[in-house]
Order: sequence, then C-alpha cells, then structure tokens
Amino acid sequence: MAALLLVVVVGVPAPSPPPPTSGSDALERRAVADLTVFTDWLGGERGYIGEVGWPTDSSQWNGPADAWYDQADRAGLWVTAWATGEWWGPYDLAVYEASGSILDRPSPAATVVEAHQGAPGNDRGVSVNGGEFGAGTNTGTGTGGTFSNVNVGVYDRDYHYESQDSLDYLASRGIEVIRLPFRWERVQPMPGGPLDGAEVQRLNDAIVRAGDAGLDVIPTAMNYGAYWLHDSTTGTGRRTALGSTTLGAAHLADLWSRLVTSLGARPNIRAWGLMNEPAEIVGGAAAWERISQQVVRSVRDAGERRTIAVPGYNWSTASRFASTHQSGPWIDDPADDIVYEAHQYFDANRSGEYQSYEQELANATTTGD
Repeated sequence: MAALLLVVVVGVPAPSPPPPTSGSDALERRAVADLTVFTDWLGGERGYIGEVGWPTDSSQWNGPADAWYDQADRAGLWVTAWATGEWWGPYDLAVYEASGSILDRPSPAATVVEAHQGAPGNDRGVSVNGGEFGAGTNTGTGTGGTFSNVNVGVYDRDYHYESQDSLDYLASRGIEVIRLPFRWERVQPMPGGPLDGAEVQRLNDAIVRAGDAGLDVIPTAMNYGAYWLHDSTTGTGRRTALGSTTLGAAHLADLWSRLVTSLGARPNIRAWGLMNEPAEIVGGAAAWERISQQVVRSVRDAGERRTIAVPGYNWSTASRFASTHQSGPWIDDPADDIVYEAHQYFDANRSGEYQSYEQELANATTTGD
C-alpha cells in the first residue's frame, strides 16, 4: 500500500508474455514478475492497476518502471500511477508537483507515465489525492487518531479536492483518467444512514471539474476495509472492520447504492472504486469476496451499468493475488462489466516505503524475491 494513493477496459487481454530475462537488473525482473502473477491470475478477465509508484530521486527507477509499463501495455491493463495532488507538498512518489498551490510541473516519473499514454484500450492516468486527507493516523489499519464519523475535519483546511487549474494541467499532459479518493465517513456520517448532502456535492463538483478538463474519474472509497466510528469516551476514532456485527456487507452495499444514485448522472465517471486496499476484515479474503459480490449486486439493482473496480484483499498487492484469491476471479456480475484492481510498488515489501535504489537492488539480488 502507499503511505497514506484507475475503468471501461475493452477486449480480452492476451496471455501474459514471460518476464524479460536479459537486459535488465534483478529489481526490474522482480517488478515485471510481480505484475505477471496478477495478469496470469486474471485468466482472461480484465485488470486494473489502481496504484503503481516509484521514487523520483533517481533516474534509475525509471528503468524498472518503463519495463513494468511495457508489460502492462501488453496485458491490456488500465493503470493509474501513484500519485499527485495540490496538497502533497514534497513527496518522493509524486508524478506531478505544485510549485505553488496549483499542479504545474512534472517529476521524472511523469516521463514514463506519459510515454505510455494512448496504448489502444489501455487508459493511463494518475491518482489525485486530497479528498481523503486530514485523517490523522486513521489510515490503513492504524489506530489512535481523532478522525471519525463525527470528527471528519474541515473542508479546505484538512482535506481538499483539486482545482480546475490543476485538473486542466493534468489533461494538458495527456492524462485521461483520474482516481479520486474520498472517505466513507464524510459522505455517509452513519453506516446505513443518509448521505451528507454537502459532502456529496463537493465530490460531485470535483467530478464535474474533471469532466470540464476532459478527464474521466474513478471515485474510490479510501477506507481499507473499515469505517471509523467515534468513541465518545476517548474522543478518538475506533476502527470498525467490515464483516463485523457492526459493519456488514449491507452497509457497504448501502453506501454504493446511494452514491451511484446521487452521482450517476455524471457522464465522465469511468468506474466505481468499491474500496481502497481492503485488509484485516473479519473473515479475511473469503469474507471480502462475499461482501464485494453483494455490493456489485446492489449497484446493479440500483440501475447502474458502468464498470465496477473490485480490489483484491490483503492490500490489493499484485504479487499476492494468486495466493490470496486461490479460486480465481469471483464476481458474478449481471452487467458483465467488472475490472479487478491490484496495486504494485517495487520495494522489497511492496508497500511503497522505498529504500535507495542500490539497497532495493541488493534486496532483490540477494533474496531473488
């Protein structure tokens, strides 16, 4: 997962070619091999890499990244790189950066992203972050922060959706689609309850601005398989995992049924991102398969026919897809419009917490993993 980081995919991808064995170093070979685990698992189903990111502090990283994108091109994958946003500040994995308050300059990583724009059927984009910011330590499965469904922060102080100027800039660089994270607790202040009209309007407005820039959007719940309920005793957020008695499949299905009804008129919504990196839910991968199936059915029952991005369990890590979901693709979709979402980073633990290129290369060379 990233330290906090896109879909109609057409056609059936061809079988994955073997990873390169020459003309590359061990780090590059491992990156391509990790992606091949995912593409082989797909077995003809459609795939999407919602996050892939690498440091911009050394041009060496662009070699593995370019080889990785070559593999993604051949496999017919959608890709949204990690990441960009007006509020990142100095960030080692930024694809585009802001010299002031507006995105206006590419990082070295953008060279690779832009070189692979326009592959037939393979949309290329970037994750645009800010709408899920202001969550304190309550990201991933961490605990102890003040963020909760009661303390959601203040818009334009704690979190923020991108301006028109920044979205126009991304479009000018050839970006086609953006992954747009939001927090469940903000758009639905109580699981199963009504949506917050003001918050949904902010999300809607961001989608409209993206459309005005010529960008398609994948709204994504940045919640890691949980919802943070307010604990009145401590004043902090309490992580409530999906699959628990308090937070069941019906709650996530309710969120998405309401959201697709509220936002479905926006023509530039490319897909719906059900959940960012589900992990540590009650019942594990098998439970996530059941939950995501129920959510897909609920979205279709609400009349929505566009693509649904279904992430893998266990942080959606590409190299673990086959071991996590051993029975293969699991969604039965009446609309037959699913794309399975994986994430990938090139460091030793595949989390995006990179050491230097030399150290990561040594890790790959020593372990062969």
